[in-house]
Amino acid sequence: MMEMEPKSRRKKETEATQKKTEVSEIINEDKLVEEEEEGLKGRADDRIETQKRLKKRKALSEEREEKAEKRKDIKETRRIQRTLSGSFFVTLNKGWIDKHHLEKQKEVILTEDENENLVIKPFSSQRNFEVEFILPIEEYLEENSLERCINSSYIQGSDIITITSNNIIALDRKRVVKDCVSYLIGTEISEDLSNKITIRILVDPVKFPLVSLIDRIYKLVNSMHMDAIKAFQESDQMLAEDVISREREVDKLFYLMLRQLNLSLTNRLNFADICRSDMKIDCVLGIVLARDLSKMAHYAVEIAKEVLKLINKEIGKDLKDHILKMSIFTRKMQANAILAFFKNDFMRANAVLNEIQKVVEFDHQTENAVFQQINDIGLIISLISISRDIRNIANSAVAVAQDLQAKYRPKDTYLREKTPEATDYLISMDDELKT
Repeated sequence: MMEMEPKSRRKKETEATQKKTEVSEIINEDKLVEEEEEGLKGRADDRIETQKRLKKRKALSEEREEKAEKRKDIKETRRIQRTLSGSFFVTLNKGWIDKHHLEKQKEVILTEDENENLVIKPFSSQRNFEVEFILPIEEYLEENSLERCINSSYIQGSDIITITSNNIIALDRKRVVKDCVSYLIGTEISEDLSNKITIRILVDPVKFPLVSLIDRIYKLVNSMHMDAIKAFQESDQMLAEDVISREREVDKLFYLMLRQLNLSLTNRLNFADICRSDMKIDCVLGIVLARDLSKMAHYAVEIAKEVLKLINKEIGKDLKDHILKMSIFTRKMQANAILAFFKNDFMRANAVLNEIQKVVEFDHQTENAVFQQINDIGLIISLISISRDIRNIANSAVAVAQDLQAKYRPKDTYLREKTPEATDYLISMDDELKT
């Protein structure tokens, strides 16, 4: 009996081990089946996703082709016809007519550009639609993002800006919207609900010609620069703070100028309505000029901020006089740059470009004098910063002068038809260069 017990125990243990093995095999088989099923399901999902992506690509491709076809339709030649009375006419492309919502009896504007090409534009007053921008407030939770997006929508030429929310709009967010509206020319809140705010832009573009806006921005910038230096000379805290507050006025005009130019770029405003023909300026150049003028305002504000740090601090008269001379010289550069732009005066602009070296010398002299006469580190940093900001204003004046040179054309400019002989000569010259 003693010998039988171990055998029977071993038998039982063997049977238990076999059962465990069988169970684990069954479990493994079940797992494999599940994995295969999931794999098949995943592959099916992948196939569906792939099909969706292919459909999207196909739709985008078809849309691009359709747009290309439309552009192709517009780029075509038309024969000039003649009436019995002796007048000449051409027919307009139907795609272009549909695109600009024109019909019989509607008017178009004919203008001639600098290259003597005839340009046809739809008459802007005929547009009977509005552009609305929808801003879901939940997408603009980061600091200042909502305000910047409202400004951007205004600049891009929207007629209505609607701020929406899935919940009640918090009071602090409503204050942001109202503050933003107060700094944009020609805007008002037309609807203020718990979960929706509607801003309407009512400004008439024609009442703000480009020349008038540039002139107003320049006068503001010049006065800010002059008063910032006066505040430095007289340690006038109130005047320095006033200069800082005026930056908002420059921003308002700057945003309006960008809006006007964007409306022209998108053919929602005839450029001739806001810019006289002798200005010889296009939309892109106008945007660049606006940026250069706004930079001048920014540096004038930076000077005023440094002045606030210097109130009641002792600064030598020689150093103050030196910075004043540098400022006066830079203001003359500003005036000449703007005058050159308005009068299309290439040589005046060229003089501004040449004068920047004098400003650089002023800046180096300021730096040397400050290090020699002053030991206070904070005072040294502020004075060098003021000198550097004046130099940056001069650099912006140089940029305005370069804007003029970018649009300048000599008086004697001709358009000549290429002759076969001239073409052959160019080809032979090209061959010689290759060899």
